[in-house]
Amino acid sequence: MINYDMTILHLDDILQYVSEHLEGAMPETEPLLLTGISNVLTPATNESEVPTSIVFARLIDFIKYMDDKDPFDLLFARNVRLWLGNTETNKDLRKTFINAPKEFAYSNNGITILCKNHTHDPGKQELRLENPRVVNGSQTLHSIRNVDSPSTVARVMVRIIEIPPSGNHDLPGQVEKRKDVVHKISIRSNQQNPIRRWNLVSNDDFQNELARFFWNKRLYYERRQFEWKQRKIQLSGIGIQHGPDIRWMTQLIAVHHYDRKSLGPATAQGRLNELFDEEPYSIIRGTSPAAAYHLYLLGDLIDYYLKKLGVTKQYVRNLYGYVDLSLVAIYCKILSEARLRFGNEEEIRRLEEAGQAYSSEWQRTIKALVDHILIDFRRAAAKASRNDGLKTTPANYFKSATLINALVAKPVPTKIKRAVLKLMRTA
Repeated sequence: MINYDMTILHLDDILQYVSEHLEGAMPETEPLLLTGISNVLTPATNESEVPTSIVFARLIDFIKYMDDKDPFDLLFARNVRLWLGNTETNKDLRKTFINAPKEFAYSNNGITILCKNHTHDPGKQELRLENPRVVNGSQTLHSIRNVDSPSTVARVMVRIIEIPPSGNHDLPGQVEKRKDVVHKISIRSNQQNPIRRWNLVSNDDFQNELARFFWNKRLYYERRQFEWKQRKIQLSGIGIQHGPDIRWMTQLIAVHHYDRKSLGPATAQGRLNELFDEEPYSIIRGTSPAAAYHLYLLGDLIDYYLKKLGVTKQYVRNLYGYVDLSLVAIYCKILSEARLRFGNEEEIRRLEEAGQAYSSEWQRTIKALVDHILIDFRRAAAKASRNDGLKTTPANYFKSATLINALVAKPVPTKIKRAVLKLMRTA
């Protein structure tokens, strides 16, 4: 009999793979085997929405798995953030693991893992997890993975949540419900430790959609902090360049809504965390990927010419890092009033071409806009000094919603508006 070495996949499997791919969690991981598991604590099925188990697992099993079966960190594909490096907390984790391994189980908050199936063999004292994904515990596992002669007795509490694969027999709305459950688990399991709000949304549908769009443009959209640093060599080798990260992209989108109370350049500049509150983020995530990419190109060009100007103009150099978002806001206002739509393919193409070569027209226009903003800044500084004796600095001026909203609302000199529109139409 001829062996063709074939794998038969059912439609349910294909649909599940597509769903996992859209959520940024493909390919599947290798099975994880936890040893020395004599007891598994499981709540009654009618008292838990999804099958859940708690065990105390040997950390050595995770270390071996990461080293032998997971070279690309797929185990952490659903984690909202990657390893943050040698922070004080992570150093303490490592120290406990090395010096007091038997204390680790009660010194650590534990690990949360999603899987599509888990089975316990009491005789062998083994627990097998199919397609495991760590959603909380990346700091713990990465902090101990490179320890010399790691302990074989150190254990950690592991909460295992079984999320069955979706298939074509699901009831209407069941796939969305499954995604909602995964989202809630990911967020709630990470709220016990300090975490930024943008970490909590890094794996939602909107962020995954942006990542796919930028990938098609050969750019890596960094949803999770330090991800580019960890994957730079691998990605550069296949022609992928570093694109925006989740914070800068969200700031640019917020600036596009320069006339919305909870958004705009001042909030983006001084209160980034607030952009991920429910109300403003609901507006932000309504942005099309093409419009987001359009904003990224504009922001990138403005940043480039600010740096060029800063080489010869000290006052521009002093404003760098502060004036950027207000410049983007004024650009957005001019384009909006001219009814130029963000996300338009032709406009995007022109900006892509503009980013390929230096343009003296772009530099002159950016300088003119900086000078326009500087006039308002100096007036605000003089007024504050006269009235309150306070000093106005770029740091506090560009974070003031009152001052920046007034700046953006002011008419832009006709000469500058014409120059901006000419650039956008002929770039």
